[in-house]
Amino acid sequence: MRIKNFGTGTPKFNEGIIVSGSAAGDMHSVIVTGSVSFQGDITTAEYIYHREDADTFIRFQDDEINIEAGGRQMLKIQEAATDKITFNNGGMDVDVQIKGENEANLFRTDAENDMIGIGTGTPGSGLTVAKSVSFPVGALRTSAYTITADDFCIVADCNASAFTLTLPSATDAMAGRIYTIKRMDSGNSGGGNMLTISRNGKNIDNIAGDVLLANLDALMLQCIGVNSGWIRIGQFLAPM
Repeated sequence: MRIKNFGTGTPKFNEGIIVSGSAAGDMHSVIVTGSVSFQGDITTAEYIYHREDADTFIRFQDDEINIEAGGRQMLKIQEAATDKITFNNGGMDVDVQIKGENEANLFRTDAENDMIGIGTGTPGSGLTVAKSVSFPVGALRTSAYTITADDFCIVADCNASAFTLTLPSATDAMAGRIYTIKRMDSGNSGGGNMLTISRNGKNIDNIAGDVLLANLDALMLQCIGVNSGWIRIGQFLAPM
């Protein structure tokens, strides 16, 4: 049955509609030139196209949604062994921009040059940060503690007693990780106490030995892998 031109009335199909075939000269089975309102669910096989713009569409596959605009795969959403959302899945010159209320480039990628900007739309390095940066400072340590992946700046108080901070055992997966360790006693009773930084079986500067810090000393360490362990990239020794 062919249905056309309902005029100004509002047609209702309480039993649903099944459409097969296509309109003459068109790839689509149903053509609607006005607005359509659905009060129930909509089910589609694979594609939703923008009319007369064949390279702009949403594609549905098993556990996967792809959004393309102008022939470029802008977004891919996939449920698999590792669930993920991929921007610029086609690996093309497509930037990602996240705006704030007052900042146009809270996050901005430069796909052509493989760079990321924070607070800038023109990053000049692998990561360019044009905003202030904060790193975590943990609770004041007054007794033995094993440093974790959640730490960055560790402050120790040896006023009451000497104790040890133990580094994580260096691995290749944590290569590049940095820790800042500062000793800052709360009083004047810890002069004879030492803060020990345990290497946890890995070398520090190619030396198989722990590091001792006196009051007000500070140390910055970076992991360089399972074989070489840790290196000092900064140190402050308080004047005697």
